Amino acid sequence: MGSGRAKQREKHDWLDIFVPLYDGVLVQIKTETIQEKTVGGIIIPKSSQKSPNKAEVLSVGIGRRNKHGKIFPLDVKVGETVLLSRHSGQTITIRDQKLLLLKEHEILGVVD
Repeated sequence: MGSGRAKQREKHDWLDIFVPLYDGVLVQIKTETIQEKTVGGIIIPKSSQKSPNKAEVLSVGIGRRNKHGKIFPLDVKVGETVLLSRHSGQTITIRDQKLLLLKEHEILGVVD
């Protein structure tokens, strides 16, 4: 593994247990307070409260492989905050933490 992976391990020791393959990205969803009622008192239904999720990138794979076998590095980096649609990825649990494993193309964008 490259030195970039070693830096990730220094920051998050649990990455010794799980590193995504190829274009896989491991993220932790950031919890946000969602408004349940408007200022005027209108109650917002639960289905309308859901919005795209913000998540912190915890680990990334080595990159996408093209049809010729060449690997292209991913655009997202460890520590960045990304925006995901609410149905992205697969929920997994590592060391009692619920995390989300997804492919880079499921990420909508990087948030400042």
